[in-house]
Amino acid sequence: MRVWAALDGVGFEQGVAQIYREKGFDVEFTPRTKDQGVDLILRQNGTIAIVQCKAYKKNVGVSAVRELAGVRAAWPHADEAILAALFDFSVEAKSFATQHNIKLFSVTRDYHKADYRPGR
Repeated sequence: MRVWAALDGVGFEQGVAQIYREKGFDVEFTPRTKDQGVDLILRQNGTIAIVQCKAYKKNVGVSAVRELAGVRAAWPHADEAILAALFDFSVEAKSFATQHNIKLFSVTRDYHKADYRPGR
């Protein structure tokens, strides 16, 4: 996990892209600027998912989930919206995501099946 924690935003996006490739998705990176809040576009079996990546060194808060909910409105062709984080999400973020059908993906929890936090 320390390797993941050392990544910058672009490195984190590349790592998340690799995880989804391993799961069989076709992955497209959006431009570095003017990406409309979307970092990756995933395609699999005719479905499209937009992904926003947050390489925060702490839990991702509800504001990031709200932002993705707004971004999703600009992507009507997307079937899913996913917020990918390094560690975890606040209670408020989890609740808002559930209410607005946004999937939360934690590299630490969901991919590595760990509960690592920096400084532990």
